[in-house]
Amino acid sequence: MLRLVCFLALLFAFGISHASAMNPPQMAEFGDYKVQIAEVLSFVPSETPDYKGPVEKGVDTVRITKGSEQVYYEEGFRYFLGDPNDPENPLLNMGNDITGDGEPDLVITHRSWGENGEGELTFKIFSIGPEFKLLKQMKAKDDGAARFKDLDGDGVLEFR
Repeated sequence: MLRLVCFLALLFAFGISHASAMNPPQMAEFGDYKVQIAEVLSFVPSETPDYKGPVEKGVDTVRITKGSEQVYYEEGFRYFLGDPNDPENPLLNMGNDITGDGEPDLVITHRSWGENGEGELTFKIFSIGPEFKLLKQMKAKDDGAARFKDLDGDGVLEFR
């Protein structure tokens, strides 16, 4: 009985420590569009020769729906709504026209590791007007220098 209590206590403590390590889900809505970014944990076989147990692997999923139809899905290391280097930038809110084409837009940023082992950001700009489409992808080093800014005061963001 004592073993069972100790086992359950360890299980409970293990679950809490892992739950607190997860990133909170990100959600936003605009018109018929809804975007959800969530971390999914799974256990995979260890690739370390001297450890045979499962290891935790975290992956983010991005799901964009228009009404009840899923229009985009992707998974990878880490995703953000807008710009993780400038999360308070109101110009990057879902639904703002950041391209100047008169249609509402959405920016999703994917953080990954480049081939050289350095952090890399991929900014994906989607049109979320009557037609959903990926407009542009831009890559930058994850060094905090890449930003969306209205450099010339025209209300349209430039990427620098």
